Amino acid sequence: MPPDIESLAGSVVLVLGFGRTGSAVAERLAGAGARVRVVDRVLPETATNPARRQLEMLGVEFVPEGEAADLLAGCDVVVPSPGVAASHPVLARAQRAGVAVVAEIDLAAAALAGPLLAITGTNGKSTTTTLVGDMLRASGQAPFVGGNLGRPLIEAAGWVGPVVAEISSFQLEWAQTFHPRVAALLNVTPDHLDRHGDLATYLAVKARLFAHQQRDDVAVLARDDARVAALVGALAARVVTFGAGTSDGPGAVPEGDGFRVDGPEGPSDHLSLARFPLAGPHNVENAMAAALCARAGGASVAAIQSVLDDFDGLAHRMRVVARRDGITFVDDSKGTNLGALERAIEGTVPGHLVLLAGGRAKGGDFAALGPELARRARCVVVYGEAAAMLAEAWSGAVETRRHIGFDDAVAEAIGLARPGDTVLLSPGCASQDQFRDYAERGDRFAELVRGGAGS
Repeated sequence: MPPDIESLAGSVVLVLGFGRTGSAVAERLAGAGARVRVVDRVLPETATNPARRQLEMLGVEFVPEGEAADLLAGCDVVVPSPGVAASHPVLARAQRAGVAVVAEIDLAAAALAGPLLAITGTNGKSTTTTLVGDMLRASGQAPFVGGNLGRPLIEAAGWVGPVVAEISSFQLEWAQTFHPRVAALLNVTPDHLDRHGDLATYLAVKARLFAHQQRDDVAVLARDDARVAALVGALAARVVTFGAGTSDGPGAVPEGDGFRVDGPEGPSDHLSLARFPLAGPHNVENAMAAALCARAGGASVAAIQSVLDDFDGLAHRMRVVARRDGITFVDDSKGTNLGALERAIEGTVPGHLVLLAGGRAKGGDFAALGPELARRARCVVVYGEAAAMLAEAWSGAVETRRHIGFDDAVAEAIGLARPGDTVLLSPGCASQDQFRDYAERGDRFAELVRGGAGS
């Protein structure tokens, strides 16, 4: 059984990675009496980093990865940050040496006082997680909302209300005891294959979300995704499904201007999407999944409906950031994989799309989007590390312009667009070839199109 936070008092814990999660883990464990050693390839200087200064005051030791002969000397436990791949040499050495490798989400979940609702999937998990948190809040509860979205899950340790967590495949890689009361898998499409190797492995990692659920727990599954639906008979939890396909059991199905929620017994509830501001069938799926999770977490139908009526969406997820000269500019910078790109394209008007795609590729068959791009796109502008790969994948299907720099690509896209067109930033790739993260990329796109780049 992996250790919990309090049992690590006096132990030597190596925290691998000093990002948002690593910093939160180091602070929580040091505060609980652990002797914490933070390791990263590049560490910020104490004088310029308030987080490092604060942790050093708690006794945390900082060690650059390449400057210690044996990082594991005297170490009892290693807690890797989500961005650290399972193949990392320090983790391999820890396993050979018999040093426990413990997931941050396991430590966090073991310290929760309230019920845990966890949402994963290739796409839609941030929107769904936010919706569930809002629905519980509208019902008078006080949820913690975080995980892969916003605040690290370890910050919820001791939280007395419900905890709603977006969970990524990276977080699940080392999970051994993670046990959500409600767990949802929205979809599985090719993503992070550069880390997981193949789709079967990626799916298996996602399915760890349900590994420790029991008969009294709830599993929310997409019935229209064949990979997800195949899990229905293999789970111990009570299963509810959502989607357009026929279902004989409890779940949600589109109906009229919204969808119907069928419980295991009793009357069904109808929820309207007439005022729901997010377009596209994938957002109907997100709304259905969120409603099922929220109902399982005790939200009322009235509260769920109020959130569906007033929800404002998420930054960098299909957000209109400018309109000028009859052209609409849409920021979908959070669309960092093939599935997200496909859904974004499907939501545009045929023949009136100028697509911006590129960055650092994460795997997937981009050539499969060729026929849909041929129907919907006037032109595609590709950029960054993946530019050559994307240009080759879509050659012959659609006119493709190629750049290295992001700013140059945006300027060309603006110049190519005509009145009635949509210039869509939906990269289908990670941002780290030129940006810190997808948010910085989206902010730069908005800055350029509002400032008139290319005019």
